[in-house]
Amino acid sequence: MIKIIVLSLLVSLNLSAKAQVYSGKGESFIVNITPEQAKQDARDLAHLDIIQQVTGIEISSRQLLVNSTMASYHILQSRRARVVNSDCDYQITQDDGALKQTAQCQGEVQVFGREAPEISASLIAMDNRKVCDYSISEFNSAETDALLFKSGQRFCLLLNAREPLYASVFAMYEQGGTTKISRLFPEDNQALLHVRSGRIPQLTALASEPLPGQLLSQEALLILASR
Repeated sequence: MIKIIVLSLLVSLNLSAKAQVYSGKGESFIVNITPEQAKQDARDLAHLDIIQQVTGIEISSRQLLVNSTMASYHILQSRRARVVNSDCDYQITQDDGALKQTAQCQGEVQVFGREAPEISASLIAMDNRKVCDYSISEFNSAETDALLFKSGQRFCLLLNAREPLYASVFAMYEQGGTTKISRLFPEDNQALLHVRSGRIPQLTALASEPLPGQLLSQEALLILASR
């Protein structure tokens, strides 16, 4: 099984000359997960605490269900802000007979510019189609939650924009404790992907397989959009 998280990173940034440091706290019980996974979950919740303090962004808890550093990317690369230069202190305590991992993190908050272009994305499992050819109505009705796909199952990335823009799509995945990035679209020797207003671009179908020793293929799709 694989789980995909779709992210959108807007390229216009609004940075202050002197960044303020904020503090956040996250907790995760070490139950049915490894201590390392609990540590990542606690850190992600601490970063979420920082983001919500500064921007008021409310992030659904279901975005934290991925036991991978990809979850933190989903939080840090929100449409409006991200945590940068983060440093965390970790502590394990016992609560009602269960071990609890606590993360106390400090970090700066980088706010994205409000004038950046808007782009939205969805993933949809292919039915009997041979190509990723979908309409706006099919895009609007596509499942918006993070999806689980069976190993080898083909699926499509759907992009939609309110104005013409150019985009690049990258796959981010974790291998051996290291986060790696590879470009998906545009393909080699191709021009930047042109997304037209009201038209879903027809992209090559995607599929994924877990890496050796993994049960899930944890991947995030990073979308860079620009006018």
